[in-house]
Amino acid sequence: MTIAALLTGAEGSVVHAVLARTRRAHPRRPTGSGVGAAGTVFAQRFADVLVLRITSFSNSTASHLALSVQDALSEPHPVDGIVLDLRDNRGGLLRQSVTAADTFLPAGLVATTIGRDPDSMNVWRSTEGELRQTCR
Repeated sequence: MTIAALLTGAEGSVVHAVLARTRRAHPRRPTGSGVGAAGTVFAQRFADVLVLRITSFSNSTASHLALSVQDALSEPHPVDGIVLDLRDNRGGLLRQSVTAADTFLPAGLVATTIGRDPDSMNVWRSTEGELRQTCR
């Protein structure tokens, strides 16, 4: 059985999850609307973990992703972990995916593009993202 099958259910239904840290079951109701960024970012919280499902990278995906993370970290009980679910992601705008990655990654190489046309050759680097600085 896949994780997606285990997490599928009606909104507000109870999810029984075993946290690896404690090996104890913690029944929780997922919180959050589940939808953002014009249907490309879906955020749900399971206990102390924020699950962010990104189905594609559109014009506003990176900003909506950053807002979802900021909201989760500014709650009275901030999340302890974040899961980025990119399964079945159909791609989209490379610049948005690099900007989204920059939120989580330390400074360094993210992607390169190489093509026949010299103008298509690019190196995409991240700066040290805001979240990375916050989690130290």
